[in-house]
Amino acid sequence: DLCENIIEYYHNMKHTNSNIRFMYFITSMIESSLHENLSEEVLKDVYDIFSETLPVIIRSMYNPDIMTEENISIYPPVFRFGYYIERSRKSRESGDLTDYARELKKAVRQYPTMGIPIKSKISELEKELEERDNRQKEFEKLAVGVKQKIYELLDSGNKNEALAVISQLQAILPEDEELKELFLRSKKI
Repeated sequence: DLCENIIEYYHNMKHTNSNIRFMYFITSMIESSLHENLSEEVLKDVYDIFSETLPVIIRSMYNPDIMTEENISIYPPVFRFGYYIERSRKSRESGDLTDYARELKKAVRQYPTMGIPIKSKISELEKELEERDNRQKEFEKLAVGVKQKIYELLDSGNKNEALAVISQLQAILPEDEELKELFLRSKKI
């Protein structure tokens, strides 16, 4: 398949030829060879290549002050896709996963051919968020147990030990109101 051959050529040549013309050539060739029967794996490769090359091409061709979300519709679909992919990458790097997902969805609206890899990215994000939520719930359960231990220490008159545990937990949960109350209670003992 032509698209797969171009992808292979890109992977073989990207370390020796990373200039803008090469990137533009590869992107244009891939775009012209895209068709509906490509496998998910090939589409993920295309997504990765577009994610690498399009932001560089866009920065070299367009003034970033002019290429904004307000006038994005005047650009070719593949560059609109690249614009939103770059924004999604920046959101991901800054840790704003909600914005990351939002930008991915905007990207796929501009270039529906990339629906499969974008759907895969969003699915990965959902799994990551679920794992993070599970870790948070587990941590909250552990914090409840530690707070119970602090109560026990205070009730048995072990003020210094309680204060040590409180300070360690406050470093992790600085806004926790119950810890603030426990700290104040320990000062009264």
